Amino acid sequence: MPATSDLMFPGLPKTAIENLPSYVLMYMLTSRLCLSDLLLYDAWDLFGHIEGGWNQVQAVCDWIHEHITYVSDGTSSTTSLDTYQQRHGFCRDFAHLGIAFCRALNFPARYVCGYLPDIGMPVDSSPMDFHAWFEVYIDGIWCTFDARYNVPRTGRVVIAYGRDAIDTAFATIYGDSQLQSMTVWAEEIDKDTNLDSIESI
Repeated sequence: MPATSDLMFPGLPKTAIENLPSYVLMYMLTSRLCLSDLLLYDAWDLFGHIEGGWNQVQAVCDWIHEHITYVSDGTSSTTSLDTYQQRHGFCRDFAHLGIAFCRALNFPARYVCGYLPDIGMPVDSSPMDFHAWFEVYIDGIWCTFDARYNVPRTGRVVIAYGRDAIDTAFATIYGDSQLQSMTVWAEEIDKDTNLDSIESI
């Protein structure tokens, strides 16, 4: 199956709160790392004047992309408020801030973690890592947004959804442990490639 690019829906209308299905309501609440209640006034001050669903969320992504500096590492305890105040973060911090702003603006928004290959993009020479982005429920569908890159990307591989990164941890450790190594990779393969020939890691 061919990889597809992120779908774009400019002008998609915002769903009124009373028309939201019950299963998305949990994604409107503040969570441990997405402090929408503490960013409520800032969100409406920055984005409250923008009409529509998709357009308002895209304005959130544009602002984050322009005002938050990307760093290649971070800590697991950084909240959306920390990122907003410090003006820097890595991909999950970009996602958390986007989610918090959207929830403050009355959009259901959820955290997504997975792989993001460089299909159709310049190859990044640095080692690949997992990636985080977010989805917003607009007019009956979950729409993909990625404030880190802020352009449509191709070939996202979803691992998990959640309220924030705590819901989507790759491992839960009990007792003492030490990570020895980790290799993360996702790439496009030709349709004629023999999958049995690809080396497992």
